[in-house]
Amino acid sequence: CAELLNKWSASDPAYSVDTMARSAEYAAEAAQQYEQIECEDKNVQQMPLAEREKYCQALYWKGLNYSTLGRLGGNWRCSAELACATARDSLDLCLSRRRAIIEMIEERKKTPGQPETKHNLPPLAEVQFARGVLTFCMAESLSEGHLYNGTSTQAGQPSELPEMIISDEEPGNNRTSSKAMYSKAMGLLQEVYNDWRARLGEYSIKTVKAITMLATVANRLDGPEAAVEWSKKEVHIREELQGKLHPRTQQARRNYAALLNAAVKRQALKEGLDQPAGAVSGSSEHSVSEPGGSEAPGEEGAKKRKPEGDADKALRTEGLLKE
Repeated sequence: CAELLNKWSASDPAYSVDTMARSAEYAAEAAQQYEQIECEDKNVQQMPLAEREKYCQALYWKGLNYSTLGRLGGNWRCSAELACATARDSLDLCLSRRRAIIEMIEERKKTPGQPETKHNLPPLAEVQFARGVLTFCMAESLSEGHLYNGTSTQAGQPSELPEMIISDEEPGNNRTSSKAMYSKAMGLLQEVYNDWRARLGEYSIKTVKAITMLATVANRLDGPEAAVEWSKKEVHIREELQGKLHPRTQQARRNYAALLNAAVKRQALKEGLDQPAGAVSGSSEHSVSEPGGSEAPGEEGAKKRKPEGDADKALRTEGLLKE
């Protein structure tokens, strides 16, 4: 349920605080239940590794969902600082548990008389990806003033966040600190992207997840010009893997159009030129309609064709829209 709510929220650029809070709580409850099962099982060492991985997966989603909750500023029951600290602890535990599973698999291989069983090693890179997401969310929350704003994680309890959130150059400067966090997130996600691309190939759902985040972080760190190529790559891969009408492909195309338009605006400002009237804003909420105005198969002719906007023109320039 926590995974479902996370993906449901991800399909909408405007994350709901309430939805993410419930997602985090469901994941936390699942992790608690799996932990209790292990504690009550007297033969825990003989527990199938697949069952142990369920606990790790619950910790993974707990980390991701609390990361997003922290980015949004938290709620009345869980502050941004507590959410980020909870996410960090969950991902650290997930990583240590998965490493322990890998060690157990290697030990079983060495034990004489053990039947040869093929085990899929737990994905460590997935946890590193979530750590990159957490670092990005902390940077966002810091830049919005949700972190280190004089509030505590809970009544009477100070926050316990990683020291690297504060810049050594200008302690207490949120802008400088958030930029350092964005740089850290970029490094983590670049490592994950390189690993997934080498092992899974460029055209993989996991690889494209890393590309999506790299485009987002690059935009925050160095502006839309730095993010355009990542975003363009995401659109092409999602079209191949998921199809042009898939919601995530459509969202990627909208984001790409917004980045292109923002890059053009910035270039125009640098050159002292005026932007033409009717330009699309940088918001990802603007939709990019398919040629012919149809929104789903079988609806051709049901709606009047809409005038082509700047977003479509930008995409057509890049060859992403065809007649």
